[in-house]
Amino acid sequence: MSDQLYKRPYWFGGTSYREYGEQWGRFKKEGIWEMGWPPDEKPIFASRVKAIQPFDLIAARSKNTPSGKAAQLLIRALGVVIRNRGEETRKGGHPRMRLDVLWLKEFGDFRRCEEIPSGIPGGGRWRDAIYRLEYKPEDKGHSHNRIIDFAFWGIGGDASGVLRRGGS
Repeated sequence: MSDQLYKRPYWFGGTSYREYGEQWGRFKKEGIWEMGWPPDEKPIFASRVKAIQPFDLIAARSKNTPSGKAAQLLIRALGVVIRNRGEETRKGGHPRMRLDVLWLKEFGDFRRCEEIPSGIPGGGRWRDAIYRLEYKPEDKGHSHNRIIDFAFWGIGGDASGVLRRGGS
């Protein structure tokens, strides 16, 4: 794999708001990803969204933990960030952090990754609104490398990735 493809952040953004439920249909229709929490209520999430740049890759994801089963990371779609709008207020709504996203590939159901580690580098949890993973080329077996390979490149998963691997 070309090292340039891995020298980038890989973002995972949630698609469900606690108070309003699943937002994926709206995100897809509007070509966006939006953080469900007002920025002043979750400043750590807002700072992560502020760090996202145009051309960063993002996976629309959900975490599903069926009763009595291990946690799963569910990938709904893959996209590329076009613009970071920062904080915006929708008519009659709370301020939200919003990205313009070109959604490149949607999966009919979900792509499931069942082997997720318990924590995210730099703190955080899988149910956080947004988080970033980086590839660790020095550790090919690292769990975060496996999640990036699964989500974005279709390696070790149940469906093909959106991007084509190239280089050496």
